[in-house]
Amino acid sequence: MAGEYNQEIPLTKAAAIFTAAAAVVVILCIAIGEAFFWDRYDTIDPVDKDIAYYSRISAEQPDNDNALVELGWRYYRKGNFQEAVKALEKAAELNRSNVAAHFNLALSYKEMGLLGKAEEEFNRVITLEEDHKLVPFYMGKMYLEQRRYDDAIKHLQRAVQLDPVSADGHYLLGSAYAAKGHNEEALAAFERCLQLAPGHEEARAAANGLE
Repeated sequence: MAGEYNQEIPLTKAAAIFTAAAAVVVILCIAIGEAFFWDRYDTIDPVDKDIAYYSRISAEQPDNDNALVELGWRYYRKGNFQEAVKALEKAAELNRSNVAAHFNLALSYKEMGLLGKAEEEFNRVITLEEDHKLVPFYMGKMYLEQRRYDDAIKHLQRAVQLDPVSADGHYLLGSAYAAKGHNEEALAAFERCLQLAPGHEEARAAANGLE
């Protein structure tokens, strides 16, 4: 009717509204999809993410010994010692002076029960870095587990010399002394451990057993 407001929406305007609505729907779908993707990605173990990352770096840069060390360490943390050894042996081959490669390789060999190889790698680390704090600790622990008590005492004495505030170092040293029947030295080591870590229940029980 002439003079009345036409309530019909022009075709071009309707098309524009439809296009805008469709765009909003698409944006929402993308946002929801991205949220789902990242939520799913965030459920992946961070160590697995690192393994994927350093595997890619090692593939792209085959002569990068540090990337191989990082990869080997992540495999070690996952308990996949065979893959750890594979990466770390290659890193050590690429760079004979890479302390971390030899040290982590020693730890991996130890976990696999290859104690002779572990000992060799620990000694290589000492050759490269005489005052490496962790090597005498782990060597002493390994010898203690093998009941090589004299060797354990020698290395654990060195461990607490390099790291005097290592409660576990003093505890293991006390355990080696106790195994040899050196109760006075053992008690002193256990008491030092408890001074550093009053909640160290193993040291407390061991000390009480000697008193």
